[in-house]
Amino acid sequence: MSFPSPIVLDASTWLGNDGNWSTFNISVGNPAQSFYVLPSTTASVSWFPTPEGCTNLSFTGFSCAQARGAGNANGTQSPGFTTADSTTWRSVGLYSLLTGQNLFGSYTNLMYGQDSMRLASQTPIVMPSQLIGGITSWDFWIGSLGLGNNPTHFDVLTTDSPSMVQYLKQNNLISSLSYGIFVGAWYRQEAANIIIGGYDDSRLSETRIIVPTAAAQNQGTELRVYVRGLQVTGTIQGTIAFPNQTQNLSMAIDSTASQIWLPSVICDKLATAFNLTYLNDTSLYAIDDATHAKLMQLKPQLTFTISKDGTSASTTSINFPYSAFVAQLGIPFYNSTSPIRYFPIRKAPNDSQLTLGRAFLQEAYLVVDYERGNFTIGQVNHGSARSIVSILPQLASSSNSSSFTTGGIVGIVVGILSLLATTAAGIFLARRRKRRIELAHRETDISLDENATESLVDSQFEQSCFKPIPSALISELPDGQGNPQELETVRTSELPGGQLELRELEASQGHRSVPRAELGVGDLRTSPHNQDDTGGLARTTIIHELPG
Repeated sequence: MSFPSPIVLDASTWLGNDGNWSTFNISVGNPAQSFYVLPSTTASVSWFPTPEGCTNLSFTGFSCAQARGAGNANGTQSPGFTTADSTTWRSVGLYSLLTGQNLFGSYTNLMYGQDSMRLASQTPIVMPSQLIGGITSWDFWIGSLGLGNNPTHFDVLTTDSPSMVQYLKQNNLISSLSYGIFVGAWYRQEAANIIIGGYDDSRLSETRIIVPTAAAQNQGTELRVYVRGLQVTGTIQGTIAFPNQTQNLSMAIDSTASQIWLPSVICDKLATAFNLTYLNDTSLYAIDDATHAKLMQLKPQLTFTISKDGTSASTTSINFPYSAFVAQLGIPFYNSTSPIRYFPIRKAPNDSQLTLGRAFLQEAYLVVDYERGNFTIGQVNHGSARSIVSILPQLASSSNSSSFTTGGIVGIVVGILSLLATTAAGIFLARRRKRRIELAHRETDISLDENATESLVDSQFEQSCFKPIPSALISELPDGQGNPQELETVRTSELPGGQLELRELEASQGHRSVPRAELGVGDLRTSPHNQDDTGGLARTTIIHELPG
């Protein structure tokens, strides 16, 4: 059985107002409107900035729409996603975006609708009637490509809207509900890539761990690990460890967020170690020029040790150079075209905000396998030749490299039983024919001498013809006579349990979106924020499960 090859998406442009992030080119609508967006490992819906999101952001030499990732539409610079310019746009309504609510503490409006969406892969993929949204909020400065696996439900639609990954699988464009992602690293000049339906094995180190996915309330499938250790070496204060602060520290992995959200006590110790300045107006940490110059000489490193839970002996370490934590803040954080250097960590007021964001994934390669309910994470290998690996669907994998389906195996069993029955019948008929021939020869051999007397002839004939037949030649006898042998019974064995695992698609786990018509899209500074969402190929190798 053959499977489609993975879809390879390569990033093209660096953008961002809170860091230099590697973005992917996506177009929506008809005629097409081009955008550069960031991947979201939690959202099941893709969204794009609208013109209203650039209100009151006019500065000399600054193009808000371009800074937010809007490309060209009809040959000119797009002001943002304009639904009125698309002939295939079908409005669903204004609803709350579920992604990010735990981080930003409030709701953000998203104008949902259905329209065509195109992926700029080696073979362009067009997805008609894909659920997308237009966004004004500055919490998500750049648009997002949803990689989540949960369908989205609206009361105004008769059916749930599948996620992009689900759509690709349903239309046989990928082999399984899975993907591998590297978000890119500006300081290494390595652009991001996404492998949908597989992963890039050259990017994933051998010291990887496999972690089961979690079912988070109001978030669908969640990627979560335990931080078991954090150590910083080569800082202004030398080596610093956090043994007490990282005990059973459960953190979500979410590329939608730019920063790493940590407990306040850890942020304070990091600020001291790196001589950072806390900015009250943005809740971020600035790096002054003198400190930056000193740290560039010291070349400190941060190491996160993570595992699937708080007790597992299987761990992996993700190492970061100082340069991975040197980012810049721009508009609208500061209304100036001169960005401010900052360290991408944030204080998490409560446990629900503990998040390993995009900054973490600069050095961690992530492979998500929705069909098996797990993900794999390990240190990124940099600069290696690409090696694309397909991830097979759950059924094909569980048959131990066999391309047989359950129906095929049952058919084989039935065929074998039929062959055995036919062979047994042939043997039975052959033996019966042999017995008849032997009886005929026996009767022929009982001949009489023509010169014998009539009475002797009659007597001998009678004795010969009615002599009992040896029991070994009896083919059918009345009950209790002879010892006939039955044909060996052919036993039919059931397929052993667990050999083939048939998994039904889970029922819709998408979140029921609640209309929030009272939330307007006008005043961006006071509008609600955001809420969590469910909603050169090298040779391709096929595997069944990711190696541990």
